[in-house]
Amino acid sequence: MRDFEPSKKAWGTPLPLEGLRSFRHPNPGHVFGAAVWHEGEALASNGFVALRATTGWWGPEDFGQASDAFQERFFGIPWGGMPAGNEWSNLDDVRGTLYRGHPGVMYDKGRDGWRFADCAKVRVGGAVVVPLSVLQWVARLPRCEVWTGLGDGDQPLAFRFSGGVGMIAPDASALVDFAIFEPRRHDDGSRIARSGPRPGFSLPGWPPVDKTDDSIIEP
Repeated sequence: MRDFEPSKKAWGTPLPLEGLRSFRHPNPGHVFGAAVWHEGEALASNGFVALRATTGWWGPEDFGQASDAFQERFFGIPWGGMPAGNEWSNLDDVRGTLYRGHPGVMYDKGRDGWRFADCAKVRVGGAVVVPLSVLQWVARLPRCEVWTGLGDGDQPLAFRFSGGVGMIAPDASALVDFAIFEPRRHDDGSRIARSGPRPGFSLPGWPPVDKTDDSIIEP
């Protein structure tokens, strides 16, 4: 489980293989239990965050090919909705806030295998709420930025980093522990947008993995 141990240290550029593998599901028998190769990209997901990378400290020989089951779930994510525009915010600017007093543990080990651990919730850009532990791991990606432009709370949080892109599934929790990159607003409370189109996500394919106990594979 070394790949999943909490750390504040950012990965360098290009992203090392161990960094990419940190976003796979910790149960090896899971459909997302390994990072894979598909048509020139390295793909990884744990059901709560997914990323695809074209550049990294690896080669195609370091991966198995994506199975049909992997592709069906992974490409059910609305990748075509990756936003365009300049409303991206660098996670390095809030690194101190993200790691203050929080361990960054994504998983707990139980008798039935590894399960996603409870953690604080963070609102990003005035809209999307995501688990803090996931955001901490995403913040370790090199030169990572999150989308903080116009969007809705039920849309995934898009991010980009040196060599790839990714998305974090929105958290349905109404409770928010703190917020980052809060937008400026007009006197009437409406948001002041810098520029850029509203992302057009199609949510039925997200998240790619059911969050019920049925998605947990025994080790």
